[in-house]
Parts: sequence; C-alpha cells; structure tokens
Amino acid sequence: MKFAGVVGDDGKLKLHEDAQFRSALAKWRGKPVMLDIETVGNRRSLQANRRYWGVTVKIVAEILSALSKGPLPIHPDQAHDLLCRTFLGEVDTPAGKVRKTTHDLSTAEFAEFVQKVEAHFTAEYGVVFDFGGEGF
Repeated sequence: MKFAGVVGDDGKLKLHEDAQFRSALAKWRGKPVMLDIETVGNRRSLQANRRYWGVTVKIVAEILSALSKGPLPIHPDQAHDLLCRTFLGEVDTPAGKVRKTTHDLSTAEFAEFVQKVEAHFTAEYGVVFDFGGEGF
C-alpha cells in the first residue's frame, strides 16, 4: 500500500488520503508492520520503464544470447543485471558486492543510464534501438 502526504513544519505527517489510510491501517491491528518512508522524487515514467524493458533490455539480451556459447538464451533479467553492474557499478556490503539499482535513479539519471547503454551497444555491435517514438 502506498499513501502520499507532506511532513509539515511542525514535523507531523499530513496524508492526502487520511481516511483511506486509517481504514487500511485498521486491517493490520495487532500485527507487526514496517513503514517505509521516501521522498517523492522525479521518478521515471511507466513509458520510460516500458521502453527500457521492451526495447533496450530486450535487444541487449538478444545480442548477449547470440554472443553466448551457452545452450540457453540470456534472460532479460540477466541482461538488466549485467547492465546495472557495468554502467552503474557495485557497492560493497558485509555480504559482498551487490550491483547498484535503477530503482532510485531520477528521471535524468535513468535517461543518462539508458543512453550510455544504447551508445555502447550501438558503437560495439552497430545496433539501432528503434523505440517507435517512445522516449523518456
């Protein structure tokens, strides 16, 4: 469940849909819950996400599958993981290195990430990323 609001100057949370929040909260009475609060930023659109997964990742997965010597094609999730590791990098954790994620990228950062990916695959493999006019 997601609810939006504003933290006022007094430090209190004022939800835009307070009644719906309280109704939803009543269903959790007596149960342990976790509340995740984040700032509302400039997130990528569904169109940008659809373009990334439907065009960029799909084409990259096809290229990697063609280059792979393995018997199975590269899954789009594997291609996405490789793209994140390569173009966003990794972070050290107590459990080892993990790739950075696209989840928290702003609209501009996400567009820059996709442009770097596409520029690389265009330069290396001559790929044309035809996205039918869908942009960021």
